[in-house]
Amino acid sequence: MGETEAEVEETVVPGSPAEAIIDHADEAGDPLIVIGSRGLSGLREMMLGSVSHRVLHHANCPVTVVR
Repeated sequence: MGETEAEVEETVVPGSPAEAIIDHADEAGDPLIVIGSRGLSGLREMMLGSVSHRVLHHANCPVTVVR
């Protein structure tokens, strides 16, 4: 199949991970966030919190979660 060109930028920002990712995407006008998930069980995710879950539900742009 054909290939698609994509621009990738790596940035380190301080702060709480989910909020920092969301804020940076808003400031940069990013059209999409791609984020990984470790696939924790529901109970462990509730206890520890999930960055990907927070980003998915609070970002102002589409989010793709990759396992």
